[in-house]
Amino acid sequence: MSYQRVLKALVNLGLNNTEAMIYVFLAQHGTKEEKILAIELEMQCQQLHRSLGNLKEKKLVNTKPGHPTVFSPIAFNKALDILVKAHLKETIVIEEEKTEILDQWNNMINKKTTTNKRKKNTAAA
Repeated sequence: MSYQRVLKALVNLGLNNTEAMIYVFLAQHGTKEEKILAIELEMQCQQLHRSLGNLKEKKLVNTKPGHPTVFSPIAFNKALDILVKAHLKETIVIEEEKTEILDQWNNMINKKTTTNKRKKNTAAA
């Protein structure tokens, strides 16, 4: 699988471009300090810090306590499992919302139809 294909797959599974790039870099190069990552990726520290925080929250990277903070990626297959499961959960939520919204829509339409029939009956009488 090419680098671009891997990035695209990770983005399709919920990472943004920066998060995907950072994760792939760590997966290829191993554990790194945040400052070293910023230099090697030519990225502003603030943007890198935010993205690393997101990756940690998604459980795709681990940190080792101490100073400086060191980041290490989880195995790629485990990362894919986590992202796929999250994506599936999101799909289920969307399906549930879709059903609820359709039910509400049908209720609105039925109320409108009932109201219009009442108005016609009242006007005819």
